[in-house]
Amino acid sequence: MSPAHRSSQHRWRVVAFVVIVVAGVAVIVGTQGTTAPEAPGTPAALVSAPDAESSAWYCAGPGTASNSAQGMIVLTNTTARSVTGTIVSVTDSGATARTSVAVPAHSAVSPSLTPPASGSWASDIVTLAGGGVAVTQAVSGASGWSQAPCQSSTSAAWYFPSGTTTSGSGLAVSLLNPTSAAVVVDLSFVTPNGVIHPINYQGVVLQPGQLVVKDVGSEVQNTTTVSTVVSARTGRFVAAELQLFPAPAAGLSLVSGFARPETRWVIPQAQEVQGGSSEIDVLNPGEVAESVTVRLRLPSGPLAPLSATVAPSSTWVVATSQQTRIPDGASYTADIESSGGAGVIVGRTVRAPASASAPQSGAAGAVDRQSMSSPAGQWVVAPPGTSTAQPVSGAAPQYLALTNASGSVEDYRAYGVSPSGERPLASGSLAARSTVVVSGSALEAAGLDQIVVRSSGPMAVSQNAAPSGAVGVVTLPGLPMGALIGGL
Repeated sequence: MSPAHRSSQHRWRVVAFVVIVVAGVAVIVGTQGTTAPEAPGTPAALVSAPDAESSAWYCAGPGTASNSAQGMIVLTNTTARSVTGTIVSVTDSGATARTSVAVPAHSAVSPSLTPPASGSWASDIVTLAGGGVAVTQAVSGASGWSQAPCQSSTSAAWYFPSGTTTSGSGLAVSLLNPTSAAVVVDLSFVTPNGVIHPINYQGVVLQPGQLVVKDVGSEVQNTTTVSTVVSARTGRFVAAELQLFPAPAAGLSLVSGFARPETRWVIPQAQEVQGGSSEIDVLNPGEVAESVTVRLRLPSGPLAPLSATVAPSSTWVVATSQQTRIPDGASYTADIESSGGAGVIVGRTVRAPASASAPQSGAAGAVDRQSMSSPAGQWVVAPPGTSTAQPVSGAAPQYLALTNASGSVEDYRAYGVSPSGERPLASGSLAARSTVVVSGSALEAAGLDQIVVRSSGPMAVSQNAAPSGAVGVVTLPGLPMGALIGGL
């Protein structure tokens, strides 16, 4: 059965790849020019107001042609009323299937999707008769598991700062056109040896409703650092990236694209593991140099910052595991700011030692400035699954990290929300640029319920999930909410 033939367990098929973590070097190259970035606007993943007449989410999703794996989407209803909708699954062969869904009030569901008749890769378009619902996606397989937000808007360009195609590894990008007009896109790859524009990946046509998947490794081979830019000549679309890491340090990462460069990014919680490695990837897709500063902060206070001038169309790879100023095992926050142009794109790759719990490796994006500023002062953190559908056995929140992104003291509250009511998890005041991490019994009380965070100011919110070998291997950002929900 092809991976598009998803059963009630949402079975897909994926191929195993490996990650190689790079030393702290700058990749400086030239480019022939790129599409202008999106103007400042809403985040790529924004939970619409509860009173919206309708809303939509696009899950570009994973799936390849060998080695069985499971995939799923999770719909999280933040409102006090049931929301119904339709999920259209589309594959790279053009096959489609439709599934009706109902999400009860203050609940999360992972529906069993009707399998399309053919295809190797599958994506999902979720249309809802109302607002206030967040949609996330998860994937699991022999290499590991991960989760990522789906996208609530289309864009003319998508950026991915992290990736590798070194020996035994691989990288793929899925492109979904959920609109009613054809889209033409070009793919370019920022590498240590220059910007690569594969001829086969220029002028790619996406017909309405079409899914196209490009194997980066077939065109950009044996490359330590690969940052990806996908830009449209015409139209708007959505994109996701899949990076897989095999044994001995296995992992599987699904990463949703970022729609625009930003001048500030935050990694609310990071940690260096003895015997492991990690890096922060800072992509400058623009046409002018960016002055970038990475500010590191332990619970005891700030560390000496790292700074670099990142040339146009280049990636600065910051090997944080080689920084002696960061003690092993200590939780820290990374706050990345840039100036000089439109901004940068930031991601993080983590590799724990093979002896750590599986999965050992993973990659994810940082929290962008737009996502720190919720119009409602509220964020929802979706659960990794439900009591009846989980990507892996025992999937559960492990850490909830909140970073005050403002220049003054801000108040915060975090609640677990279920149909039976609200359960306070943590509350207090945070100094400027400081972080609080909720874990242990306080977080266990939420179980697989959604978590809602409310703050008096901008906040970077992220959740690390178990099982995993290190902080940052399986992580999900809090999704900003477009309007206040009652009761919190």
